[in-house]
Amino acid sequence: MARYFGDRWPECWTHRPIPEDIKNVVLDANVLLDAALISEGAGWIALSLLASRGISFYTTERAKDEAFERLADFRRNLSPIDLILTNFLDANVKVLASGKDFASISQHDAHLAALADELAAVVLTEDLAFVYDANIAKIHARTVREILLSDLSFAQSSDAKFLFFFGTSFGADGHIFVKAIADEKVFAENREWNLFAIRGLGRLAFDSGTASFCFFDDQDLLLTKVDFDLRAGESFAAVLEYATGHRTVYTLKVSHGDDESTSVASVERTALKRPPASEVRWLNRYDKPEGWLGSIQVGTFGPFRLNRKTWRACRSLVGVAPSTLTADLSFSAAILCEVRGDMMRRPSWDNVRELTYFGSGGFYPGSRRSERDDKWFGDD
Repeated sequence: MARYFGDRWPECWTHRPIPEDIKNVVLDANVLLDAALISEGAGWIALSLLASRGISFYTTERAKDEAFERLADFRRNLSPIDLILTNFLDANVKVLASGKDFASISQHDAHLAALADELAAVVLTEDLAFVYDANIAKIHARTVREILLSDLSFAQSSDAKFLFFFGTSFGADGHIFVKAIADEKVFAENREWNLFAIRGLGRLAFDSGTASFCFFDDQDLLLTKVDFDLRAGESFAAVLEYATGHRTVYTLKVSHGDDESTSVASVERTALKRPPASEVRWLNRYDKPEGWLGSIQVGTFGPFRLNRKTWRACRSLVGVAPSTLTADLSFSAAILCEVRGDMMRRPSWDNVRELTYFGSGGFYPGSRRSERDDKWFGDD
């Protein structure tokens, strides 16, 4: 049974490889900005790997205009740096007229799908709602992370650890997402099997004795749990989200990839006083060696919750995960970029990540900031 449109690799659970006969890639505005503004960032590396395969890059007039509009917004009250994006497009990308509407694709993204259909191309985008809709419409769409994983030499290098576990920081809101497969031995004894632990927040574990995913707070007290029919050898996705106002609301969601339903539980507790530590201990807990038994596909975290469409794409499509590799990095990069005459300076990925980490409180004040009467750590 095909797990997604064009599935030819049933043994691959980490990403959706690009079909071998694809020679063209259509770039969305978010990828254009990431690749153009960040020196050797994830987007730039992905395009370099594709170019080495002889693949040509295209975009639409509408996507180009959107990229310049976002860039102007990023640089509000700062000198323009349009030259960086202009030179990138001139050197690497052919811009074509925006296509017509495309059935079952939103008007905002139809131009990309129409051009991909015309060129027999893959759309490269970080818009996960569009990735999901494109799959339904039988248009190939991939994320930057999937492109990087598709190149075995890069994916197996020491520089590629971020492809499997990556995040920027936490804020007043946050998420921790994981996609994994349980080994049959998980059910052989009644115990907890840990997926992640975070100081200042808590840990998530599957309790094989009660057949439930359990979230424990930082003092190891059970906060909430969801009963779940975990099945050996089948992929599942889980996300723990929180939002801080007068109090902090925690929400746990778990779903099988091929199941339209999601098991959900929420609980409200005393408000967090500060963001959790931005260091996640994956597949284990801090004080005891009670790890996970099975395989892990991806783990991400960030200072935002997943909206309904993002969660749908992440839980149901092989290889798709929250876009933490690129989320807000273009904004940070635009602040760090500089143009003087015909001289240009672009920041490194490490510098961009550092600014994004320290600026997350400003970028993400939280969905419930208006409820916080007192100054909360991270607020201006």
